[in-house]
Amino acid sequence: MNLFKACKKIWKKWCYNRMLRDYYWSQSQKPRGESIFLYLIGFFVTLLFVFHHSTTFREALLSLAFLFILLFLTVNAVNRRKFEEIKGQCQQSLMEKEFAKRLENTPVEEVLHCLREEIIKKYPVQDLAAGEGYLTGSYQGEKLAVFYQHLNEGELLETKDVVRILRYCQQKNIDQVRIFTNRDFSPKVKVLKERYPSLKVYNGDKLRVILKDNYLHPTTEQITAIIEKEISQRKKKLSILRNQALKSEKFFTYLVYSLALLCLAWFKVGVYYLNLIFGVLLLALAILSIIKSTSPEEEKIVF
Repeated sequence: MNLFKACKKIWKKWCYNRMLRDYYWSQSQKPRGESIFLYLIGFFVTLLFVFHHSTTFREALLSLAFLFILLFLTVNAVNRRKFEEIKGQCQQSLMEKEFAKRLENTPVEEVLHCLREEIIKKYPVQDLAAGEGYLTGSYQGEKLAVFYQHLNEGELLETKDVVRILRYCQQKNIDQVRIFTNRDFSPKVKVLKERYPSLKVYNGDKLRVILKDNYLHPTTEQITAIIEKEISQRKKKLSILRNQALKSEKFFTYLVYSLALLCLAWFKVGVYYLNLIFGVLLLALAILSIIKSTSPEEEKIVF
């Protein structure tokens, strides 16, 4: 009984890790076409090798099984080396998306409050406090102003907006100016930075780095919870797709013809090699029809 429970636990863990790997692959920018291509090339090379050296049907099947397992282990080892890199990239991408979403739903005043907390912790800024839509304080003996400009997707903070802020600061006798945004700046803003050495700008990526220890930035545990929720939803859809795949006419058609040809090859009726080749190919098509029907589709992250 304990052995059965242990095996069941191992099976569940394997299924979970498999779903996790599939999720990371689906969210990455690297297609899995390389692995599929290697499988196909190796499969046909294996077929030619087996048919050339085997003298009986049983010997051909055993050799084919052994070489296919060897091919599977080789490709799996290659994918495993890539997995850790893809996993890190995927988690990083999810953190960026979640951070951007939180910024979208956070008022400007609250973002400034978070900036104030982190700036005080990390930089020698004195008396940093909230002003009229920005923060004011003292930095290296000069008056400092910190602005946050929220932009919609696809927008850039233009030069005219930065100039407007600079003129306002000149009127208030503010020497040091820091401008943050959740998106990016126009390339022309670099010219202004050369003209105004006291001006520093921070795009969305730099803002995320500064706020990485703040509640606006998701933790690794929160990202894991998001992934597990997405996997749970995929499992439900996968169960439905699997039931549909079992009712698929293509699967049973390929399977019946495959078994028929393999039986003909077993009893050496007709052309032995042709029956064996097409029998194996039709069996592979039957397996692919199941995989295609049950593979989870790439979806947007659901929160």
